Amino acid sequence: MYVRCLRWLCVAWVWLATLASGALAADMFPGTVLGGSSGTVVGTTSGMTGEAGEPNFIGGATTSDWYSWTAPASGRFTIATCNLSGETTTATDTTLAAYTGAAVNALTAVGSNDDTTGCNSTVNPNYGSFLTFTVTAGVTYRFQVDTYNSSATGTFVLRYGLSALTVAVSDPSATEGGDTATFTVRPASPPSGSSAVTVTIGTSTQCSFSPTTLTFTSANFTTPQTVTVTATNDAVAEGTHSCSPATLSAAGTGYAGVTATPPTMTVYDNDNPNFTITKSVSAAAVAAPGTLTYTITVDNNGSAILTNPVITDTLQLNGTPIAPTSGPTLTSGDTNGDGILQDTETWVYTVTHNVTQANIDGGGSFTNVATWACTEVAVKTSNTVTTTITRTPNIAVDKSFVITTDNGTIGTADVGDVITYSYAVTNTGNVTLSNVTVGDVHSGTGGPPVPAPASVASLAPSATATFTATYQVTQGDVDNQ
Repeated sequence: MYVRCLRWLCVAWVWLATLASGALAADMFPGTVLGGSSGTVVGTTSGMTGEAGEPNFIGGATTSDWYSWTAPASGRFTIATCNLSGETTTATDTTLAAYTGAAVNALTAVGSNDDTTGCNSTVNPNYGSFLTFTVTAGVTYRFQVDTYNSSATGTFVLRYGLSALTVAVSDPSATEGGDTATFTVRPASPPSGSSAVTVTIGTSTQCSFSPTTLTFTSANFTTPQTVTVTATNDAVAEGTHSCSPATLSAAGTGYAGVTATPPTMTVYDNDNPNFTITKSVSAAAVAAPGTLTYTITVDNNGSAILTNPVITDTLQLNGTPIAPTSGPTLTSGDTNGDGILQDTETWVYTVTHNVTQANIDGGGSFTNVATWACTEVAVKTSNTVTTTITRTPNIAVDKSFVITTDNGTIGTADVGDVITYSYAVTNTGNVTLSNVTVGDVHSGTGGPPVPAPASVASLAPSATATFTATYQVTQGDVDNQ
């Protein structure tokens, strides 16, 4: 087939075809699929046509838009063409009907509406349409949007949703004595026209709620309203507990009988605050360089929470304060990371100190003590732990010799031969030795060997220093053999 057209005519044809395809998407049953538990779509009845067997519940126009929606859950469902405050999308006198069924000529009516007071259309404040009914999970519902007469076509906004209350916790906890928690509530779908949805907050013995009644209209239903929760300041030492309103229920067109699961808030007690603090150390004695680990345990043994904790740790060596290598560091116990010692928590802190050889050389002992305080309880001091430094100085000497000048018989000490002595001095204790010297008691008839060097200034544990000395064999030594 050969097609010839002017450029502007082809462009116009493509534009018209595109517009027609979009407009016709909802024209033929089952129409546009609506998703989720709620939503909003915009449509038009302009250019719509009727179908054979199509329902016509008002006996007027059959320029219908069709929509299909499968209920994700059972409950109360609302669908409407009402403009919200300041909105002008619904610009015609709409009609609205709901059905079940799989064929356009074999549908079962669920409900229908022409006009609803307060359901705004730009044509008339009451010419929008509103439906509410109970739906069953898994069932597919068909919706027919039409105009009251075929000469009054135009655009419309279609809002739909399960009639439910959306509840969100914004501050989950409150402490007795004036602290508060909060949660918010809002309807999931708009109220009918000019009617309002009223949400009533139930009561609780453990807390109070303000306000206890919330009112939503089509103008404000999208804005969550806040409920403030105040913990009841009783004199009962009950520890951390909870509270929630007994009920959370709604009333109003489309919301009659709708309830929501009340939120649960955590309540912290302020009665009987108390705690214990204990300290332990990884070693009662130390004899070599290494790490001492101190553990501080703070246990909330009362029923109130403890806030603004302050810990101090004092480490001393022979009565003189010294700085630890690390800590005190909170290593466990704050299970929710809020910096508050709950009545169900036990906090563990760690302090470390690296023991040096200088500490061992100096001897004595390490002592360590900690304090812990909070707003609710005055400072408390832990037990004192002591680590004794054990000092065991010791030394070993290994002497050897070799004939370094051999003038006579090889391997035999003859007159004039020179013997070199070696003295390996090893620090076998755990204390650094200072001014180490070696003296040699010699039986020869000549001048005694003098070890060199004269002294070693410092000899660390396990270290070895070597001294040497020489001796020349005399005739007297040979004669005395």
